[in-house]
Amino acid sequence: MRAIYLDCFAGICGTMLLGALCEAGVPAIFVEQELQKLPFSGCLLTVRAISKQGLNSCLAELSAHQSDLPDSLHETACIVARSSLSAYVKNRFNEIVDCVTAAETKLLPAGSSVYKGYDKTEILGIISSLIGLEYLGIQHIAFSPLHVGSGFVESPFGLLPVPSPVTSEILSGIPFYSTVLVGELVTPLGAALVATLGSQFGSLPAGFHSKMIAYGAGKSDLAVVNVLRVYVGEIAVESDHCNVKVVETNIDDLNPQIYGYVMERLFAAGASDVYLTALVMKKGRPGTKLTVIVQEKYLQGIVKIMFAETSTVGMRIFDCDTVHLERIITSINTQWGPVRVKTGKIGDEVLNVSPEYEDLKRIAQENNISLKQIYATILGETSTAHYRNKQTEGVINDNFKPDNGSE
Repeated sequence: MRAIYLDCFAGICGTMLLGALCEAGVPAIFVEQELQKLPFSGCLLTVRAISKQGLNSCLAELSAHQSDLPDSLHETACIVARSSLSAYVKNRFNEIVDCVTAAETKLLPAGSSVYKGYDKTEILGIISSLIGLEYLGIQHIAFSPLHVGSGFVESPFGLLPVPSPVTSEILSGIPFYSTVLVGELVTPLGAALVATLGSQFGSLPAGFHSKMIAYGAGKSDLAVVNVLRVYVGEIAVESDHCNVKVVETNIDDLNPQIYGYVMERLFAAGASDVYLTALVMKKGRPGTKLTVIVQEKYLQGIVKIMFAETSTVGMRIFDCDTVHLERIITSINTQWGPVRVKTGKIGDEVLNVSPEYEDLKRIAQENNISLKQIYATILGETSTAHYRNKQTEGVINDNFKPDNGSE
């Protein structure tokens, strides 16, 4: 499966991760287009190659009209949840917000937040990084021990040593260290990104094979080179089987207009799949079976939504074994720009190839061309052998040229 290992020797933040992901193949234009799904005007992403103390790296800079950005993390989470961003981005961002909220609730007075006065674009950096991770099809994320810096940071309690109380709370159980380097290298939001996305902490994962290394630059200059080093590669999958839960209920008295909204909420809550089946129920009534496939960790939230948003009074829950092809997402250049392609394989044998629907839809709308025509063209121009050779490779943007200056 596609995996990355983040070497956080200079800390981590959303824009550093975003810079590395862009160097690994995420098109800046794609991230910008996804950010347009949020009601913030002037969302711009500038990506350029720079030299940090002689090391070539990629700097990602986000901007937006500050008056449009919410004052609170919770308000931003609500806006993201109502947007048309993908379920992956919504789910992961909501988990990050929950992580920060839990730490603040434990440590701070009611109504307080460490985010008052923070640069609001830091939150946009997190959202953009999630967009990039989904684009590259990353399934496993591992982190080195975090360098958190040293010195003091402002808090609701006054000056406190780095890491801040909220950051320390979030990093409970996650390895981190301080040095004589003065500065806050990991903020609460950066810590929540690590705690939420990390599948493994410490050394390189067993069985990890690096295919490329990307560097995301930080804005400041430090005694240590201020970059995030990201190894992009694969981890051999020992088994293609996993266990999930199947939740289903039969309904014959719900306004059919509601089902679309219910499905959106279920996907946002972590459902792997949601589908409807037409039924003929008792007394000849037409009905609908609502079926949800979900990992066990999201089951409680799924059940709560089904009870709250539908007219059901009960549901069935089954254990279910599933089997999958190994799925990899790569990016190819076309006459219309970059397009993601999904490949499914067993070992080295590629069995399925499919262009990403959302990319084809965007191209069709922008160019007033039939989606069917675009699909056939892209699929016809790309052979299975090409995907076999490219499926594990990162795509580096050839337009990146170092400016030989330090930032």
